Amino acid sequence: MKRQIARLASAALLLSIVVASSWGAEDPAVLKSISYQKLDKGLEATILLEGPFIFQTFTLTNPNRLAIDFSPVEKIEADLYYEVNAMGVTSLRTGEFAPQIVRVVFDFSDQILAYEIKKIEGGIIVRLSTEAPKVPVAVTDEQKIAVEVKKRLAEVVRKETAPKENFYNTMIGLTVGSYKIPDARFAEIYKDETSPIYGLNLSRTLVSVGIFQFDISAEARMYQKTGAATVSQEEAKFSLRPVISIAPRFLLQTKYIMPFVGGGLDFYTYKEESPLYGTVGSISNSVSGWHYQAGVYLIPPTIEFLRIKLYYKFTKVRALENEIEVELGGNEYGVGLCFGFNFLSGAVINR
Repeated sequence: MKRQIARLASAALLLSIVVASSWGAEDPAVLKSISYQKLDKGLEATILLEGPFIFQTFTLTNPNRLAIDFSPVEKIEADLYYEVNAMGVTSLRTGEFAPQIVRVVFDFSDQILAYEIKKIEGGIIVRLSTEAPKVPVAVTDEQKIAVEVKKRLAEVVRKETAPKENFYNTMIGLTVGSYKIPDARFAEIYKDETSPIYGLNLSRTLVSVGIFQFDISAEARMYQKTGAATVSQEEAKFSLRPVISIAPRFLLQTKYIMPFVGGGLDFYTYKEESPLYGTVGSISNSVSGWHYQAGVYLIPPTIEFLRIKLYYKFTKVRALENEIEVELGGNEYGVGLCFGFNFLSGAVINR
């Protein structure tokens, strides 16, 4: 009895060491392809990988399966499912069993066939035979211990690497706001009132520590207003197209609400068309300034990737034309609809 316990413990320890060492590999392999061919009295499958790997084979019951685990493997380029229906093999499938562990499974309609595995350059060949004595279906105690150890190790890794609730490292969305240029000279022509400003925004998380996040936000917006020249009362048009804002932001990630604050740089391209400019008809130029902003993202309970954005923004931008200084910045209040997704997750510093 003691001897059997020692054997089981050794198997568990050996498996732990192998799995742990494989996760520490510098260059995980890629599962490139899986192919199979029917033989006279069996089946032969070729599994090809790119990069260094190790593998472990074992059988499972209810239903009967032959499983082969490869590690460390970080990517699957082969098809995930093959319908075989030959020589007692119903299907051949693959998937990620745990981080950097890929499992290839042979499904059997009856008993597991006798098998032989040969390692070749860049992969392995699995030969299944219908003529040779069949492998007993029962799972040995060593295999049960090995499977349990791998499951527990995989669960630990999943908990450590699982994404945070409702966390998406990238957001893209549309906004509409109410914008007012407070300059007195501007108000004489275009009236002292707000006008809509439309925008497209993109943000990317750089650092995530607990519930705190730090990201970079970029926005492109457009604004237009029509007025009347002060002397002739002829129509005048003013537009900001585009308005570019780039800003770092701090966010607080909770389940249903994400407040944020930030500030950064603004780049305005403006154009004014007015009879005051005579035969030229218009002027255009570009200026830069700064802004600060604050707001909140609301997350609907059943649509985790959707964010409703409510925000306030104050911008300070001054333009100089014909020795006349005009303040183009102002207050902006708005609402937006954003969509979250994960892109290049490995580029985020996550703690």
